[in-house]
Amino acid sequence: FEEMFVDRRFNRSKADNTTHEFVVDGVRLESYFAPTDGVEERIVEAVLAARHSVRFLAFSFSADPIAEALLERQRAGVDVSGAVDRLQANKRGGDFRRLLDAGMDVRRTPFLTMMHHKFMVIDGGTADAKVVTGSYNFTRQAGERNDENVVIIHSPETAHAYLAAFHQVFGACARLNGDRAVGADLRITEVHANPLDERRGEFVEIVNASDEVASVLGLYLHDGDAWDRVVVADGGPPTLDPWQVAVIVDPDRDDSLPAIAAGARHFTVENGTLGDGLTNNDPVSLFGPDREVAIDGYSFPTNPGDGRSVYRRAADAPDEAISWLRGGRVHGTPGVFPEPVEEPVEEPDNASVDVNVADADLLDTLPGVGSSTAARILADRRTRGIFCTLDELTRVPGVGPATLARVRPFATVGDAAAAADRCVNSSSDEDVRVDINRAGVVELDTLPGIGPRLAGRIVADRQANGPFSSPCDIRRVVGVGEKTYARILPLIVAR
Repeated sequence: FEEMFVDRRFNRSKADNTTHEFVVDGVRLESYFAPTDGVEERIVEAVLAARHSVRFLAFSFSADPIAEALLERQRAGVDVSGAVDRLQANKRGGDFRRLLDAGMDVRRTPFLTMMHHKFMVIDGGTADAKVVTGSYNFTRQAGERNDENVVIIHSPETAHAYLAAFHQVFGACARLNGDRAVGADLRITEVHANPLDERRGEFVEIVNASDEVASVLGLYLHDGDAWDRVVVADGGPPTLDPWQVAVIVDPDRDDSLPAIAAGARHFTVENGTLGDGLTNNDPVSLFGPDREVAIDGYSFPTNPGDGRSVYRRAADAPDEAISWLRGGRVHGTPGVFPEPVEEPVEEPDNASVDVNVADADLLDTLPGVGSSTAARILADRRTRGIFCTLDELTRVPGVGPATLARVRPFATVGDAAAAADRCVNSSSDEDVRVDINRAGVVELDTLPGIGPRLAGRIVADRQANGPFSSPCDIRRVVGVGEKTYARILPLIVAR
């Protein structure tokens, strides 16, 4: 701590120059600091020494050597299980699915708030029990860059206390990721969490996969953040006939979007929005009135591409990653199940690309804008701010009057009044912008659309996955959608 806060030496500029082993009141302790004390190696050694069991709770997990050590112990007959925070479980480069696919009992948390534990209990209940704990996430970033600490406590008594905390969390996870409720035959068949251009098009499609009428009274949706009570929106009965399809749509769904297929029921939710706004990182589960055991789930959320949905290959397909496929149509196929074979990709006739929020792939779809010009538009937007009018696209090298004329019918700067307001009120002085790599929760909370809860997520993501290389990277944080991103872009910087 003197090196960091007196000498201002952080990360790898620190030295491995502290005592690592202590005895306090008869208890052996080990203490290490990342990234210079070989923390990852010490954790791997502790795991490989396990003879009976390993239990872990991890906010994030992307440290491959630690994952490999757990898998080796599992193959050797050691009982290994753990849980990862639901927001981090499906992060690119993470080890959650790898552990799951190997047959390990690993689970995602169902809590409305993040699970920020970072500990392991090794051989709990034996004389050799030990606890690995501290600020260290089980991630590559923690081992290679972050300033973190780890304490290994060789104490059966301490291990017993940590095991109690483990079982409390792990048991709650089983309610969301465990067995289906007995006799429940409702299945989630399609999830559309990625509406094009932020039009309100989210929906969850379900089917009554049985030969009996199914009641939907007291049915709930859960996206990991919020509970939504499902209500009938089409005036029909609160039941589904055998193999009848229903679409649970966002209450604000645009009427111009593709209609729900004939014969399908129209449901919605009573609290105003699906979840807290579905995102590509959200799992979705169906619950009955007791909200205890999941009826069915979409547990492997993925990004299918702009405006497309994810659908289940068959009603009886298990809730596994291979069961969920990318939809072929923009805006999904609400009420169509099973999905058409080899469904052609059809772009909407009136689709408009918002050049202030679109990514490179979507910009590349504009006539006259190839991949290189799309990259230049993104670079210009990051450094000079949003485009207040489409005419300002010509400030980008490669976008001349002819290209602008071809792009104009298919592009927008979003809501004109909102764009103008952002342009008038945003500052060109980068020094007054909020640095998303350094700002704390209080400062992030000053940004429009970023409350204290989302600010906490931004800080947590930064700690787990490293700094944002550019302002657009903040969109990797669950809850920062394209609309929120467009509002804060003129006000942030990533140094």
